[in-house]
Amino acid sequence: MPKKYTDGAFALVFKDDKFLLTNTHFKAGDFWSIPGGVVEPNETPQEGAIREVFEETGITCTISSQIKVISKEITKDLQLTFFMAHYVDGEIKIDATEIESADWFSVDQLDGLDFAYSNTLETINLALTLLQ
Repeated sequence: MPKKYTDGAFALVFKDDKFLLTNTHFKAGDFWSIPGGVVEPNETPQEGAIREVFEETGITCTISSQIKVISKEITKDLQLTFFMAHYVDGEIKIDATEIESADWFSVDQLDGLDFAYSNTLETINLALTLLQ
């Protein structure tokens, strides 16, 4: 029987020299992450990432390249795809059912931020390397 994947797609959106991060409040505090979420059955991962960014932040973006794919076996197979994206249009307007806040960050603003996932900073650094 083939594996059934639950796909997640995330887009690190660049606007000039800054990138978009979202903030979610967990019991332990506020944590920043790359916007994204679950890919719907009728979508490609790219389409899912673009939709999730718009739903969470009101920002329209285009995907420029894939940063990485992470596959993990937890209770079911899980595949997360991270994309590099570029800002097209919009002002940050959050969906409070999805996130607490969102903002644009430069590299020098990353020190001291708490990240929701252990691979967030690694993914940002990999994307920055790909831009060079």
